[in-house]
Amino acid sequence: MLLEIYSTFKTWFWNEDFWLPGNVTWADLENKDRDRNDLYPVTSDIIHYPLFLALVLVLIRRILESFVFAPIGLKNGLKKKVILEPSGRPNLILENAYRTMISQSQNQIDGLSKQLDWSVREVERWLRKRTKQDKSCKLNKFTEACWNFTLYSVAFVFGLSSLWNKPWLWDTKKFWIDHPHRATVDIWGYFIFQTAIIWSMIFDLFIDKNRKEFRLYLVHHINHLVLITFSWACNIIRAGSVILFLHDTTHILLEASKTLKCLKLQVGAQVLFIAFTAVWIVTRCWIFPFRIVYSSLFESLRVYGTFPAYYLFNGMMLMVVFMNLLWSYAIIKILVNAYLLHKIEKVMTSESEDPKTD
Repeated sequence: MLLEIYSTFKTWFWNEDFWLPGNVTWADLENKDRDRNDLYPVTSDIIHYPLFLALVLVLIRRILESFVFAPIGLKNGLKKKVILEPSGRPNLILENAYRTMISQSQNQIDGLSKQLDWSVREVERWLRKRTKQDKSCKLNKFTEACWNFTLYSVAFVFGLSSLWNKPWLWDTKKFWIDHPHRATVDIWGYFIFQTAIIWSMIFDLFIDKNRKEFRLYLVHHINHLVLITFSWACNIIRAGSVILFLHDTTHILLEASKTLKCLKLQVGAQVLFIAFTAVWIVTRCWIFPFRIVYSSLFESLRVYGTFPAYYLFNGMMLMVVFMNLLWSYAIIKILVNAYLLHKIEKVMTSESEDPKTD
């Protein structure tokens, strides 16, 4: 009975009239010759392999943070996190609630207040102080930045080696020519690895507590995960691979800047952040919307016209464009504030050093 329901749902969900152009069917995407080194994408591959690899990445992160990155940070003067009791007395109920709450809702705080016979203000103060302890730990920020830098560097090198000799990296019109496309071994591995990275980041969101932009990060990762999964399943792998590679170029500079900032190497951190901002604007605000999204919206029409999934894919990419604009605003705001703050400090310093004259 359950198998019949699943089979019916699967047939309904993967309706080729919705997901594929009019001149392509699922039968056209079947791999009849499994001995080839280039095969049509298989949907199950992008679901099963990345989940397993994501768990491996989460484990590797914990190992590297504990035995490589943390010792480097400690050697450079960063302090270990020492969990002090915010109220001056042990409270296992609040500590457990802090570790399990993704976000602190008012209903949860009211429940803890009644359970402990504390005022709501006392519970909020305890949670606020406990959150501040985690945020103030430079060593945690350093190890996280080191891991992200390592992960994105591997992904960037993987993508560069996989795409460098592909003609569609340089000519977006070739995203759609000769569709459907086969995935070579390197492109297959690149998609699997990138999807695993996204899954591992979703897992880490739930492991790392009280991240300020939790919901924004979660929506961002889920949108990317859905986009990459459907682009693989529906054989839009050329455009998908370039999008993934394009978004990796900025991450390396940002995480490198964070590591230097944690080590108080301000000049290097500022130079890298400026470089990151420049690369971000070029890749996220110009190449992605005006080359990639434009190609998906208009150049693809010349090959196979519109179909229902065309609107879904492009709608999701426009959502990525919108989120990139939100991030761009935040990045530029940080730069402007940092510049103005530096300018004010410089003026105040020069005024304090000038002798007063009558």
